[in-house]
Amino acid sequence: MARRILAFITLSMRTTFICCVFAAMSTPATAADRDGKYAIDGAGRASCADFLTARKENGDNLRVFAGWVDGYITAFNHFNKDTYDLTGWQSVELLLAKLAKYCEVSPKQVFNVALVSLAQVLYEDRLSKESQVVRLRAGSQAIYFYQTLLPRLHAALAAAGFDAGSETNKYTDAMADAIRKYQASLSIPVSGLPDQLTLNSLFP
Repeated sequence: MARRILAFITLSMRTTFICCVFAAMSTPATAADRDGKYAIDGAGRASCADFLTARKENGDNLRVFAGWVDGYITAFNHFNKDTYDLTGWQSVELLLAKLAKYCEVSPKQVFNVALVSLAQVLYEDRLSKESQVVRLRAGSQAIYFYQTLLPRLHAALAAAGFDAGSETNKYTDAMADAIRKYQASLSIPVSGLPDQLTLNSLFP
């Protein structure tokens, strides 16, 4: 089964897809012909059911889907105006988890449609301009984070009732302590760093 799915999603034959989803999006739909059609290559042609199978097996097929998602996001960033990074803080693992929720409801849907729908949700939260990437360290752990997201993180912690100190544009000891308290309140791993679990809870 795994080999069958991998063979399917790596076929060179193209499928034409009517991009009706973009009609409801505020993002520019420039990558299509005059009728709103465009060709889908690779894993985007597979079904949501195929993706869910690949995710359950957690092997080469899933890596193909993950690579396709990364490629889609890169192309989205390149071709859309006022878009530096559609996924300013989301990892590909988190994106795959969100796509899985969509696909569980619509297993017969084309995987490309699932990702286009997710991009629509992410669009308002995108980074519109380039931002410096800073290294945040807490104890022996560290992550990389866009500088421009720090004020948003500070505000989200404050809105949740956790004092992150007076510095809004820096990762301070006070912010790390606020993150630890927030993580402890959710019974998730406590690190003091804005990891994916923490951000997915703090950021709508």
